[in-house]
Amino acid sequence: MAVTYSVAVRNARLQAVVSAIGAGGFLRIRDATSIVLCSIPLATPCGVVAAGVLTFATPQVDFGAAASGNAVSGELTDSVGTVVANGLTVGLVGADLIISVVHISSGDVVTFVSGTITGN
Repeated sequence: MAVTYSVAVRNARLQAVVSAIGAGGFLRIRDATSIVLCSIPLATPCGVVAAGVLTFATPQVDFGAAASGNAVSGELTDSVGTVVANGLTVGLVGADLIISVVHISSGDVVTFVSGTITGN
């Protein structure tokens, strides 16, 4: 049987994510081999927690992708690169994190269009 948390507990878990990211955090987009394709700076705070969902403040932009490849996953880091959450799905639709392009070339502008994660 799956564990179900109350909304208050989910909110607390997600608020801990927001606090851990703090000021100067990043959304890193990785390819299938874990190469970081781009690092998109997050807003401060990175988003708002309500009803058991963290909704990110967007849009946010990386004006020059670091590498070329296909976006497969996302991770959230604090300002010094400590990973706060990983394994997030990325895509153009239907993913945790919606980005402007999934076939990224070095130097591309990549926009974090929208995103939510739940505190399951």
